[in-house]
Amino acid sequence: MIYVFDDIEEMQACCGCPVTPDGLRTASVINNLTKNFGVNRGNLNAGVIDIVSNAPNLHASKSKTLPAQIAAIGIGQGGGFFACDPSGQYGPTIGATSTALAPEPGLLAYQSHVEGNVPVPATSTLIKGTTVEEFTDAVPDQIHLNNLQNFCLFLITNGSGTGACSCGAGDVSSKH
Repeated sequence: MIYVFDDIEEMQACCGCPVTPDGLRTASVINNLTKNFGVNRGNLNAGVIDIVSNAPNLHASKSKTLPAQIAAIGIGQGGGFFACDPSGQYGPTIGATSTALAPEPGLLAYQSHVEGNVPVPATSTLIKGTTVEEFTDAVPDQIHLNNLQNFCLFLITNGSGTGACSCGAGDVSSKH
């Protein structure tokens, strides 16, 4: 489950992104996480990304239309499916079952930066540098988890059509 905050600590996007054990998912901050910023269209130059490892927590017995924030894992027999609901509360809205977040250990996340530096005079091309940083592992308390879920539910249900990040590429298909 991914939650994206702007530089004034307001959640602007959330999404549930399925990934299998030992799977790899790649998301771009610009193209996936901040492309559809929510309520105040905050500054994209700074912010915070919270990632919570959680088992799929929405189950529907039949195919349902899901908002962009919720990614299904696949359609099973009879059209039922499991999905990742970052609000932990959306299921009853569509006649499905959702459960609250229950963080699971073991998720590793990294962030890569590709930076253009000074152009090389002879070729007028940029010298590029890349750095990689590992996200800090922290155990969120129940108040923080509740806030993540409630703010995300607001983004899903407010009717503005904004506030959805997308899962990027890799591992499990995020199409329903």
